[in-house]
Amino acid sequence: MELSPVDIYYNLSWQCRTDADNCRLNLPPHLRYKEQPWWNLHLFADEEGNRPDLSGITSCRAAVDVDLMSDTEVMCRSLGDSIDLSSLANGTISVRLDANTTDFLRKVDGKENLAAKFELWGYSAHGEVELYLTFRIVCSGVVDPEGGLPPEPVEGDPVIRASDLEARIARKLIMEYSADGISAHAELVDGDQYYRIRHGENGEPSAWQPLLYGPPGSGTDGKAATIAIGTVTDVEYEDSADVENAGTANAAVLNFKLRAGKPGKDGEDGKDGTSFGYDASGELSERGVYDGEAAGFVFAAVVNDAEARTATWYFYKKRSSSYGDWYDPLIKVEYGGRDGANSALIPCVEFTAPPGILDGTRYLTFTLKNYPAAWVSAVVIDTPRGEVQLPFNHDQGIRQIYKRSGAFYLYFGANVPAFDTGRVYFAQGISPERENDGVSASITALLPVEFTHPGDAGCFFINVADMPEAAITSVAIDTEDGELVLPYGSDRGVEKILRNDNKLFVYLGTNISAFTTGRVYLSRLIAADTSSIPSAPVPVNGNIYYGFFESSTMTAISQISAAELTHPGVITSQGSSGKFEIGPVTPGSWTVVLLPEGLTAKKDDGFGGKVEFSLHNGAPNTGANGTATVTIDGSTYRVFGEFNLVAGNVTIYIEEL
Repeated sequence: MELSPVDIYYNLSWQCRTDADNCRLNLPPHLRYKEQPWWNLHLFADEEGNRPDLSGITSCRAAVDVDLMSDTEVMCRSLGDSIDLSSLANGTISVRLDANTTDFLRKVDGKENLAAKFELWGYSAHGEVELYLTFRIVCSGVVDPEGGLPPEPVEGDPVIRASDLEARIARKLIMEYSADGISAHAELVDGDQYYRIRHGENGEPSAWQPLLYGPPGSGTDGKAATIAIGTVTDVEYEDSADVENAGTANAAVLNFKLRAGKPGKDGEDGKDGTSFGYDASGELSERGVYDGEAAGFVFAAVVNDAEARTATWYFYKKRSSSYGDWYDPLIKVEYGGRDGANSALIPCVEFTAPPGILDGTRYLTFTLKNYPAAWVSAVVIDTPRGEVQLPFNHDQGIRQIYKRSGAFYLYFGANVPAFDTGRVYFAQGISPERENDGVSASITALLPVEFTHPGDAGCFFINVADMPEAAITSVAIDTEDGELVLPYGSDRGVEKILRNDNKLFVYLGTNISAFTTGRVYLSRLIAADTSSIPSAPVPVNGNIYYGFFESSTMTAISQISAAELTHPGVITSQGSSGKFEIGPVTPGSWTVVLLPEGLTAKKDDGFGGKVEFSLHNGAPNTGANGTATVTIDGSTYRVFGEFNLVAGNVTIYIEEL
């Protein structure tokens, strides 16, 4: 099937795809079985967006495949009339791809998102290579490639898909209220006479049930209304959950029908449990690449806020195998520490890959005028799996680092992995106070330690008595090209560093390059601000109680008494904080945690996070989160817990305030 032309932009200097404004792109183009699109490749020569000189190209060929193996046939190939060179002067080459091949079908059949490569070769009239480019694409099969008659309709009752059932089970319980049993609203207000429940925004609501109070009367106070739990019945997960009042408006007896979850698979023996993980990660904008994955697939993205010093994680889970059907994300925020009292952090330097061929001569240069004592501590590049730190003095990383006239020069090795962007991180140096010997120094402020060649001694020392936390991060010597950082553990650099009697001894290698002067960069532990040290925890006295129990009279966990604590599911302990497992609890039971002053409790959210107990399970205000108290055997306890709607294990966390 021939489609409308697709415009694709590519920067030859950066060796990556861009948009029409020459800004980098991450999302790959999509090619499906049987498609025959024209791809118009608009080429940029540099970061300024200039067009390249393609006048030497007389012919081209292109191909798509999932690997770089020469002995396998490609999925599709374009030659001759399938490549239009009429717009070379404008920097454009048009390629017609034919995905209607048996090899394409063989490799994508049954697959939604198959990673593949597109490559283009350009040749001169003498057969010499004038152009080569490649970029990542996504290939996929199709649902109905050949067509045919419509499927036979299903007679009788419709069959609910397992994926629909799983989605319904995951819906939250919603309560609605009404003054007339017709119109509904989410919040309970004066004048409301009825309530109903449903599972999820699109769930089928239950019948309206009278609220346990009537209109204002003129008589004396009547008997208080009560709510009791009647029967709790498990129904198949195909059936609807329901709540029925088998009592009266003044003495309600709630009979629950609770839908069972889909049975899970048996776990494997002999393996340790793992924390919540994910199947793929990337930028938020890249989630669409995985829209076709199966139910349960998890995609993770992190957004860093340098100013707020937070890392916000978004975990998206496929609700079903339908295309693009995701649950709302689980969001977790990680907070970084604040600056220490003695020194501010040096911001990292963002960079793009230096242009040129990977032959060991490419370099990156920048200045740090505001941080004269800074030295490079790490160089990282961005990869699909995250930042990768490059090794120093290595052909697959940073070969050499020079500093000249306040500017840094970082030379990349010939075999460094291909990349587009990266960062440079820094260590802050500490300054010396010179002593009479001209070699040793005392540390007082934030500047590097100058030293001269130690001669036949082969070593020199730095006095760190005033700052015993100081540690050496780099040793550099002055050369004609600028400062050169010396490798550690090498006879061409620093063989070893020893600390003795408040002195740091630096031993130089026997094959070190000739030099006269150099400097040592140091870092130290940053002292804490003692004014922010928290006060001592409140002493904890008395027992703690946690577990679950059943009651036919209670309507809220705050009504608990000593009698319920004798239930075999409730544990009495003299411990304080920790992580505890409760259950398996039964539907219609109560989870309870009673704590003395100085402790608090939360429950696990299913992903290893901590959340408060639910206050409105089954009916309003059934749960508690420490605001209510009870007295047991003369001691006062804060009440935590909730009403259990389904069976299962509950994990709780008891922590000191």
